[in-house]
Amino acid sequence: MTSRDIAESHLESQKEIIQSFQSTWIPYMESIYDTIKSNSASPQRAAEIYARTVSNCADIVMATSRIANNTLFANISAYKSFVQHQKDDVKEFSRIGVNAERTFENTSKDMARELDSRTVGTRYY
Repeated sequence: MTSRDIAESHLESQKEIIQSFQSTWIPYMESIYDTIKSNSASPQRAAEIYARTVSNCADIVMATSRIANNTLFANISAYKSFVQHQKDDVKEFSRIGVNAERTFENTSKDMARELDSRTVGTRYY
């Protein structure tokens, strides 16, 4: 899931939340207005409104928790991928360093042999 997908998903969810909020809140407000207007507020109706409100709050908490968990696990997954790439890069740099050292060693040995072969018959007194 790319960051663009996450952003689009977030925007879509925000639109859905706003639409849900508007479609849910308007009837509540109309109901409250009608109740106040008619002065016939019953305890049963108040209990129903309270129960729905509590249920909606619980749903919001659960959805928020689910989103937070999904975000956390997505970030953990991205971090693991980053760490694995870093490990691979360190191994590659180590391999390059070892190969460079071997090349230097072999070149030094070749140069020493060549120098020895030139000076074997020559003696300096």
